[in-house]
Amino acid sequence: MIALGLDLGGMAVGLYGIFVLIAHRNVRTFNGAMAITNTLFAASNSADSSPVMAGFNAAAAALMAWLWWNGGGGDNTKRRLRRRGRAFTPVRRRAPASV
Repeated sequence: MIALGLDLGGMAVGLYGIFVLIAHRNVRTFNGAMAITNTLFAASNSADSSPVMAGFNAAAAALMAWLWWNGGGGDNTKRRLRRRGRAFTPVRRRAPASV
């Protein structure tokens, strides 16, 4: 039952991505929607105990996520994620020098 819900959710997001590609010719949004779709399909296949298709969909999701991430500049989502990521980057600090 969980797999059916994941499949239906993946199909809905996939149809949205195809609509955006046809109507607006926005490849970046299409790549992002396909990354989410393949992730949902991979989760559905792992719930159905189909490791080959789960691996295939996980690889397709990784490829689409990479294409979405590197698809262009000026994206507010990327900028926001990088800014939040900098808070977790270690900074080397020296002890105060004695005078």
